[in-house]
Amino acid sequence: MSGRAAARGLRTPGRAAGAVRPAPRARVRVRVRVWTKKDPAASPEQLESAALTVAGVAEAAAVPVHDELRGRLVEVYVVPRPGSNRSAIEREIHRIAMPKNVWIVADLPKTHSGGIARCVLAGISNFTDVGDTTGLANPEIVEGIQRQVQAAKLERGETPTKLTREQIEEIRAFGQSE
Repeated sequence: MSGRAAARGLRTPGRAAGAVRPAPRARVRVRVRVWTKKDPAASPEQLESAALTVAGVAEAAAVPVHDELRGRLVEVYVVPRPGSNRSAIEREIHRIAMPKNVWIVADLPKTHSGGIARCVLAGISNFTDVGDTTGLANPEIVEGIQRQVQAAKLERGETPTKLTREQIEEIRAFGQSE
């Protein structure tokens, strides 16, 4: 028997007939998908997963935002780890995921069970009512995020647009099933 067959554990000298042999190792190929501007179908969940792969990101949430010219886009909210470079995080997320905006915030609004309140973030990004925040574990963080994001958007020239009833319902329902 050749050395190759012996190395794979198929038939080794000195083993009794019927002895358990190790199975050959299977090669697993992992395909990493890179999102580009040419891929508009990337969902908020996919962009959130991509943002979480960036070194220095502790938490991330992606929410849909309505744009007059391009339709529905995605914005990403990121909580950096202590000591991480904020501009490097933003650059890296833009390189991988291509969201409309990356907002670096101190904390994300959370439910009492620890889940991220994405519907609140979607309301902030779309200049709509965020709803009742008293049921959140940290309602005080919402006002700070709202001031930061909406002031930056107004400074860039992004004005609040009139949304349809369906768009408003979509924003309110976003993240509710999670």
